[in-house]
Amino acid sequence: MDALIGLVPLLLAFALFKYLFSNPKPDMPSKEAPRRAALDILDEAYARGDLTREAYLQKCADLSTK
Repeated sequence: MDALIGLVPLLLAFALFKYLFSNPKPDMPSKEAPRRAALDILDEAYARGDLTREAYLQKCADLSTK
């Protein structure tokens, strides 16, 4: 019985160590990722000629203020 009582704090310490030093999993996407993707899509549309320079610059400004 004394061995079990001594084992509990050891297991708790191990669990805490593993929790603190494990690599975090990307559960929530970064807010920068969608913005970068939107700018990439905008760049591609401008490169294809789908947008005028004025429309491209306005959309870039709109995305940078959000």
